[in-house]
Amino acid sequence: MDLDRSSAHKLSREGYVALASDLYGDGAFYDDPRQANASLAPLFHEPARLRAKIVAAFETLRGLPQVDAERVGAIGFCFGGMCALELARSGAPARGVVSFHGLLNTHARAKAGEVQAKLLILTGERDPYAPSGDVEALRDELRHAGADHHITIYSEGWHAFSDDEAAEMEQVPGVRYDPLIDRLAWAQTLAFLEATVKENV
Repeated sequence: MDLDRSSAHKLSREGYVALASDLYGDGAFYDDPRQANASLAPLFHEPARLRAKIVAAFETLRGLPQVDAERVGAIGFCFGGMCALELARSGAPARGVVSFHGLLNTHARAKAGEVQAKLLILTGERDPYAPSGDVEALRDELRHAGADHHITIYSEGWHAFSDDEAAEMEQVPGVRYDPLIDRLAWAQTLAFLEATVKENV
């Protein structure tokens, strides 16, 4: 949650209107990520409902008076990275979508011609939650869908490479913060959003 808030603040300093959506509901917050399973499980078991909630959050942002509804994007981290990809798969009119160390599989693959967003997928080669097979399956899915996508694989990246609180999650296997990759990924994201959301493309 702190990563979401800090990222929203960083985006606002770049001139964006940022909305951090609460997909768990009721403001649920977990210091230990393992405790989140109780909130995550129902969403994973009802993927269509999850996608509907993601689209609803996107439409809420588009409806704000200070937002240009034709220039909206989405970014997400870990579970949020998966949610960002689900938004793109839904066919929502997003300009650009960024997934940071997100889960890459889906219940409903993107359909040909329906993905409107350009995608930037940032993943780590050492991330056990996004193995190479999932990366290749996503690449194949997006190619068949005709989606404009860019996949960056950080060779030394683990899961949560951009989360500076990952150092406190040693009990979670496969999780490791990397300050260099964090900086590289954020710089890449800002350049991507500049080119997709801010500019006339």
